[in-house]
Amino acid sequence: MKFECGTEINGNGDLEAILSEYDSVIVACKGVAKPGGKIFEAKEHKLDVRAVGNGKTTGLWVDKYLKSVEIKPEPKLFDSKYGKLDKKNLSKLLENKTALDIPTIEGDLVDARVEAGRCLHCDCRKRVSCGLRKWASDYGAEKKKYFASETPDVRILGSGNVILEPGKCIRCGLCVAIAEKHGEDIGLTFANRGFDMEIRVPFDHSFDDALKKSAAECVEACPTAAIAFRNVEDVQSCHTTTLIKLTR
Repeated sequence: MKFECGTEINGNGDLEAILSEYDSVIVACKGVAKPGGKIFEAKEHKLDVRAVGNGKTTGLWVDKYLKSVEIKPEPKLFDSKYGKLDKKNLSKLLENKTALDIPTIEGDLVDARVEAGRCLHCDCRKRVSCGLRKWASDYGAEKKKYFASETPDVRILGSGNVILEPGKCIRCGLCVAIAEKHGEDIGLTFANRGFDMEIRVPFDHSFDDALKKSAAECVEACPTAAIAFRNVEDVQSCHTTTLIKLTR
C-alpha cells in the first residue's frame, strides 16, 4: 500500500489527477472537495485532540473502503459526563489524597510517539465493555431526562492496582458476593443505608488487600467499571503507551 501525505491541491485539475492515480483521497481542509465516492474528509476542529480523532476515524473508513467492506457510521453510544467541575468538585477529587501522577518528559517533545503517548482520553476504565452503557444505548436512555440535585461524586478510591469510583457504583452487590464466594479474608461490604449506601473495604484496608483472590472476577462482573484495574482497558482500547498512575 502506498500512502502519500501533504499533497497540495490548488485547483486546475489537481484533484482529478490525484484521483486518477490513487484509489482514495483524504481531504484535510474544508471546502477543497465534496466527500463522496473515493473522497473522504478528515474534518477540521479547533481542538487538536478531536482533529486527530477525526483523522483516525477517516483513516479507518478508507481502510474499509479499500477492503470493499460496507461503510457504516459508528453507532452513537450513551455517554455519562460530569460536565464542568467547579473548584469545589475538583478539590473533592483529591480528598482521598489520590492524585494523578502524569510522567514528566524532559527536553523537547521531538518524538511524535512520545507526545502521542501523553494524549488525554475518556477516564472511564470500562468504556469498551461497560454493560450499563450498552443497555443505555440499546434502550435510548436520555441523560438529561431527569435532573438530580446532588453533587456528582468524583472520588477515585485506592492507590494500588484495583480502584473504586463510588460515583459509578449502582450498589448491585456483585463484588460483595464474589469476594465472599472466594473466601476473602477482608472482602467488601455495604456501608450506610438508603441513598448514602456505598461499597467499602472494612477496617480501612486497601482494595488490593480486600480482593487478593477475586479482583479479576469482580472487575469483570462490575457493570459500570466502578471497580476496575487502573490501566488494563486504557492500554487495550486507547493504545496509549503512558500509564496514568494513582499515587497516595
